[in-house]
Amino acid sequence: MSDNWEPPRRIRLDRLTPAEMAIHDAVQAVEHAGCDVRLTNAVVLLQQAREEVADFVDGVPADTAGDGRCAMCGQVPLVPAWHLSDSMTAPVVK
Repeated sequence: MSDNWEPPRRIRLDRLTPAEMAIHDAVQAVEHAGCDVRLTNAVVLLQQAREEVADFVDGVPADTAGDGRCAMCGQVPLVPAWHLSDSMTAPVVK
């Protein structure tokens, strides 16, 4: 590993935006609420939201193919597209 390696911004608490920190805090609160499949599902959704916000902040291109796959890696997200409303998708940064 080189001497100038730095971890990605999105995994450093000291570099999160207020929106990312709010999602992080929500994940912590849900994880402390108890043990239930619905709570686990909520954490998964919150983690996906955190990644979407981080992608927006980091300038990662949005899905432009319209098939729900990530424009960077081609993976299909864990949550079906019908879970996301139009107001939850980030605008494409040009």
